[in-house]
Amino acid sequence: MAFPAGLALLELIIVLGIVGVLATLALPSYQNYLRTATVREGAVSLLALALLQERLRITRGEYQPVSVLLAYQPLSDRLRHRYRLTAVVSKRPSEFVLSLIPTVTPGGYPSLTLDSRGRRVPAQHWP
Repeated sequence: MAFPAGLALLELIIVLGIVGVLATLALPSYQNYLRTATVREGAVSLLALALLQERLRITRGEYQPVSVLLAYQPLSDRLRHRYRLTAVVSKRPSEFVLSLIPTVTPGGYPSLTLDSRGRRVPAQHWP
């Protein structure tokens, strides 16, 4: 049985149209998933850096600046491309504040902050 010559092209156009519609519908959900995963990764990284700060305070006698923290525990590529780590260290009383400040404005990434007393801001992004 012979098929008309244009039938395969018509089918291909229909399939490409369906794939295009599905991709258009799925892309925002996927981007939201990636954003949520990045924010969660940032929160977990701040918790790990806070533990590192405490270990360094025990061994060195004081909290350390960002450069020392990143030498021991660098941020992942995904975080480095979207956030900048800051650390405010005070000697009297001995406290620190770690923050991840977004460098990507249109991405909708929130700032994340963790201090030496365990306060986490904003609360909804922390595990």
